[in-house]
Amino acid sequence: QNDEDNENNNSKQEEFTMAHFRDLLGKIISNPIVKISIIVIYIINLSFGIWGTFHIEHGIKYERLFPKESIFTEGYGMALKYFRRYSYPFHIIINGTLDYSDINVQKSIENLLTKFEKHPNIVGEEFTVSWLKFYKEFQKSPVAKFSLQGYNMSNKQDFIDGLRDVFFNIRAAQSLSNDVVFNSNKTDILFSRFFITGKNLNSSYSERDTLRDLLKIADESDIPVLVHCVFAGLIEQGIIIGEIIRQLFWITAILITTVFLLFVPNLLVAITVAISVVSAMVETLGYMSYWGISLDIISMMSLILCVGFSVNYPAHISYAYVMSQCETPNEKLKDSLYRIGFPILQGSLTTGIGILILYSDVYFLCTFAKIVILVAMETAFHALLFIPVILSIIYAIFNY
Repeated sequence: QNDEDNENNNSKQEEFTMAHFRDLLGKIISNPIVKISIIVIYIINLSFGIWGTFHIEHGIKYERLFPKESIFTEGYGMALKYFRRYSYPFHIIINGTLDYSDINVQKSIENLLTKFEKHPNIVGEEFTVSWLKFYKEFQKSPVAKFSLQGYNMSNKQDFIDGLRDVFFNIRAAQSLSNDVVFNSNKTDILFSRFFITGKNLNSSYSERDTLRDLLKIADESDIPVLVHCVFAGLIEQGIIIGEIIRQLFWITAILITTVFLLFVPNLLVAITVAISVVSAMVETLGYMSYWGISLDIISMMSLILCVGFSVNYPAHISYAYVMSQCETPNEKLKDSLYRIGFPILQGSLTTGIGILILYSDVYFLCTFAKIVILVAMETAFHALLFIPVILSIIYAIFNY
């Protein structure tokens, strides 16, 4: 008997709480002025989110992967603050067999390096390390008249023999010997490498744009060229992830619309849910930039994991609205809030509060916690306020 009484009390308590969403929140947002205010808030919120997406940093930061008090973080911070005028070198790799004794090939390589050096974030030719340039200068020196005597620099084999047997044996040039790869019988140069130096690469934007521009120059070259640097993997990760996130948005919207139509054959409602989910993702992405979260592999994985969370509540509230037996749009609004409102609020709060346990200085835990909190807040706003208001307006206009 006591157990039945407890169950009845819990049921009454639950109905009382749920009724508050219908009678209090439902009544408030049924007011036309409040509806307009919610739409205005949605537009402002989305605008801030879109603005933030244009300012989010791309790529993971090395210093964030280690504790703030670590020696590595301190050293990297010093280098980033004081020693970024001349940054790290970029490897320009000739990815093909060429006849370097040919004057035309030499001019093509010089012109290619000049294009790289003219980039605003690349230092001039005085910082370029080119074994070909130094080899040609060596050929004009007085020492070369004796050491290269009998070699014809216009002949391919003599050019290679002089490079390998004479030039690379000079102490000052030995460090350049690793920039040339010969074939097994030393008759061809299979690959070669040159170095250009970055300048003022003090942000993820400058690093990303510089690498992208250098790759474009390499793609347009008649010579097969590869561009690489020590941070290329991290920088390119930011470029690729940006594309993946954009694909994630429209693919998610299409899938949500399609799946929702299978269960509720109402195109306008399905589009509303899709718009709500994509808006929540855009807003989350934008506010990530305000909260100091970069767009990297860790944040991307967190966003993908949270897509299901951002779909769940909007789909439930929309389904409850459509399936409501009430007649007027505002009554449907109140009924959907009665059925789903409290679980949505409860789920969002418990998720946000529960994830705070993971909040710490560890980068991937901190990033995941921040993104989940943002998604929970944005999804709750859309599910409890925006979608019921929009659906009530749609039903009122089209007389469903």
